[in-house]
Amino acid sequence: MIVFRAVLLAACLALAPLAARAQGSTPLLDTTPNGGNTIPFGGLNPDLGNRIPARAQANNAGDVLGLVLDGDSVDGADSTGRTGLMYAAINNNMLIGKILLEHGAHCDARDKFGNTALHWAAQNNSLDMIRQLTVFGCPVDAQNRQGVTPLMMAAEKGRSDAIRMLIAAKADPRLQDYTGRDAVGWAANGTIAQLLTKGAAR
Repeated sequence: MIVFRAVLLAACLALAPLAARAQGSTPLLDTTPNGGNTIPFGGLNPDLGNRIPARAQANNAGDVLGLVLDGDSVDGADSTGRTGLMYAAINNNMLIGKILLEHGAHCDARDKFGNTALHWAAQNNSLDMIRQLTVFGCPVDAQNRQGVTPLMMAAEKGRSDAIRMLIAAKADPRLQDYTGRDAVGWAANGTIAQLLTKGAAR
């Protein structure tokens, strides 16, 4: 068992630089449905009391795997409510995402604002993680505490590729947030609005 664990850790450490397409420390934003400015929340400072989120934020797949094998909770969250899977979504790190999902991480877990890993992936244009999360059956129309879906977040940021992937995964552009705005209402520009309108017509 010790030899097996050592081999797994070595493999992850070798692959991590290839898998971690980190997009920088861009925080997910607490989006405002009234059309105002987006408000950064929290900052990427995970609670040291929960080890997997911190190591996932650092893109350290080997440490994440080691902690999982040692029995740490794959759904453990830091002080902002963010899980390791959410940090994998921020960083577009498919290797960490795969480790956590295959060990039972819940992709419908919520942070303090009700966002799921897919919200984070859509916000950050993490296309590999969007693909991985949808393949694992993560809810594409999950609504956060403001009623905002991953598709709305992608629309607000003008993420055309993310929008196409979410619509292909059956995300519904007609859903409304709690102020009555649908994804078209969140669109960053006319091109994005047209893309969403076509998606709604399918």
